[in-house]
Amino acid sequence: MSPNRAVRALTLMLRCPDANTGRSAPIRGQFYRNRFIVMVAGNIGRTARLAAVFLALNLGWEIFQIPLYTIWWSEPWSRIVLALLHCTVGDLLIGAIALAFAIGVAGGGWPADRRARRRVVILTTLAGVSYTIFSEWLNVEIRQTWAYTDLMPRLPPLGTGLTPLLQWLLLPGMALTIATRSAAQRKPNKRPDSTSTPADRSSQQAQ
Repeated sequence: MSPNRAVRALTLMLRCPDANTGRSAPIRGQFYRNRFIVMVAGNIGRTARLAAVFLALNLGWEIFQIPLYTIWWSEPWSRIVLALLHCTVGDLLIGAIALAFAIGVAGGGWPADRRARRRVVILTTLAGVSYTIFSEWLNVEIRQTWAYTDLMPRLPPLGTGLTPLLQWLLLPGMALTIATRSAAQRKPNKRPDSTSTPADRSSQQAQ
């Protein structure tokens, strides 16, 4: 997957026609951008863990599925390794833009609120799947940038490969869940001060 095309295509999902000019404008403008920036800035550690987990999952998936593409059988190892790295970076960019879209639209309270986490997982997955269906059709059928082997199961109506579709159905939710659980396990439990009086400890527990 081309990172540049991924950025351009998924960025369009964050835009809609302006009611006055008819031109493409950010969805409710600065509000969604500010929401995303504030949430990410307040969760830098969680965001870094999420990026690392998502990168590792996608690298493993790309290695698993590359024999289903003709490049595995027709190109030298140098080209194969380069393609793996290129596709994995593209996956990370797609995931970042899809996550930004999900948080901007329905991520109020993310990541603390459980319902917000569920909404973010669903929207991130839908954005990734939508782009994958478009990208696979464009690059396999139209541009012929890459090709499937006969081993790749294909789904109607556009002949989308099964494994890239499963990649975006499964991995965003897995990465978000792993990163969230990891952050919860790292969060220290608040204990009362050993030097405080019993009354102080009762006050702390009541708070």
